[in-house]
Amino acid sequence: MDFNDNPEFNDWLDGAYPRVEIGGFSEAPSVVLFEMDRGAYVDQLDAWKDQQIEEFPEVVVSEFPAPIAHYLHQAQHGYDDANHRLQLLRTTWESVIFTLYGLAVGEVLYRSINLSGIQLGGPALSLNRMMSDSLATKLGFVEAVVNNDADTGQLVMSEIVSADAIEGLRQLNQERNSIQHIAALNASESAERFEQLLPDVKAILYELRELRNVSFIQYRRSEPTPRDLKCRKFDGHTLGRMNYDLCLNDAQFAAIGANLTANRLYAELGEDIFCVSPFAHVIDEHHQTYLCFYKKKNNATSFRFERVGTPVGEFDLDGGQFQDVRDAIEGALQNVV
Repeated sequence: MDFNDNPEFNDWLDGAYPRVEIGGFSEAPSVVLFEMDRGAYVDQLDAWKDQQIEEFPEVVVSEFPAPIAHYLHQAQHGYDDANHRLQLLRTTWESVIFTLYGLAVGEVLYRSINLSGIQLGGPALSLNRMMSDSLATKLGFVEAVVNNDADTGQLVMSEIVSADAIEGLRQLNQERNSIQHIAALNASESAERFEQLLPDVKAILYELRELRNVSFIQYRRSEPTPRDLKCRKFDGHTLGRMNYDLCLNDAQFAAIGANLTANRLYAELGEDIFCVSPFAHVIDEHHQTYLCFYKKKNNATSFRFERVGTPVGEFDLDGGQFQDVRDAIEGALQNVV
């Protein structure tokens, strides 16, 4: 273990206790504890992290991208019965996977990264494989993209996703496959499985805590100048349409200004703004705005989506409206073996 592995804990420790002052010696308590008693440091770190994980759902439901925040909040406060609660927990971690995949593909295309170095395992990476409904493939792609970025550090995604988060999600996805028939569980079985899985979900969300700095936004129009954007932002559990004004700087305007459209969803990560449609998407329908996730390709011209937070979730859209994204993916896949 390196002292710099846990800066948040060190900052907390230094704020909770006074500096160690002995004569002319002065040192932060975190450094003293780390150097003098490594075992005690680890014990304090573990206790602090357990508390952070336990309290972190409050951050998720208020600050995370809306799909994740919504389903976790529903699993905590909006369920009908034990069976429904377990379904909502499963949908929470599925939403995490969908969100990470949309961010990973979107950032790869935004930065024009060639995917020829991506090692995913199984059949060669292809457009059809990237458009499949396999959550395992989505997780594998996110992992491979982050691993491929280790030497260059180009991707903001690399600051969000850790190996522990991927492994935890992979285990949950395997658990998902084992509880596909949740309806067959009785109330006590569903409640027991929920209590078993909830700590794992909390731990993964904490591991992905930098997602609190990610916002999904929908562009509406530009006024009074092309750089002044009127948008909607989707943070937190409400799924409501929050008005959001955004002024693009020179780099942002050069990167996306000419391509902004109201029928796409964008991610804002610090100074970077890029399209995440169709994998995370937004539609306006009957004076309502819905977030949705891409589920699968029905055929060459039809994509299946699922609305976030609605009883009748699945619907189809013309895949032709995303031809530019498909072309960009195929361009990034050139020379993949």
